[in-house]
Order: sequence, then structure tokens, then C-alpha cells
Amino acid sequence: MMLSLPVIISYSTNSFPLMSGVALLLMGILFALVGYGVRTFKSWARNWSAILFGLGMAGVPIGTLLGIYVLYLMLSKKGHVVFSEDYQKIIAATPHIQCPVPIVMWLFFAVLMLVVVLAIIAKMIRFASQ
Repeated sequence: MMLSLPVIISYSTNSFPLMSGVALLLMGILFALVGYGVRTFKSWARNWSAILFGLGMAGVPIGTLLGIYVLYLMLSKKGHVVFSEDYQKIIAATPHIQCPVPIVMWLFFAVLMLVVVLAIIAKMIRFASQ
């Protein structure tokens, strides 16, 4: 679904790699902004994350499963409460109460980023050697 826009645009211009890269960069920026909004409980991020993960449900089967779960979280009554103004006031009134991120999650994230960086480097080396 995400690659359909650059395919349509580049069909006549013959610049598929450039347009794909630009489209994916813009999608990455959009996901990062929405991720920041969700992480800081901004009310606008609830709707945008529901839209993005609703579109991401086209990626069968993992995208569908993640999309269903995120839509459930964002559109449920609990999701509405967490992203409300009243909840923002509670967070502001209790800054000393925070849920720490487990070290396992940081390690998982570090390994995931390492794999992504190594995959990009391997692809660049393979592309340069051709």
C-alpha cells in the first residue's frame, strides 16, 4: 500500500528509486511524528495512529494483526481516556510517577536497529559492487 504512490508517480518519469525513496522518507517522518505524539499522549496522535495502522492492515498477516491491536487500543474507551485532557492534567500533577522501560525492551530495540543498519550497509555494498 505504501509503495503504490511512488509506482504511480514514477510510471511515466522513469525515476522509481528516487520517488520511492522520497515517499518512504516522508512516510518515515510521518510515523516518527505520530510515534512522538502517541508517546507523549497528544490527542491528535490517537486519530493519526488509527489512520496509519488502519492503512497498514493491508500488510498481511503481521500488519493485519498489529493494525487490529492498535485500532483496538486507540479506538476503545480506555484509549479515549488516556488521550483526553483530564489524563494530561493527571500526568502533569504526578511527574514523579513514571513507568520505566524494561532493559529487555532497550536491548531488543538495539538489536533491531543493528540488524536494520547492517542490512542497509549490506545492500549498499552489494549495489556498489554491481
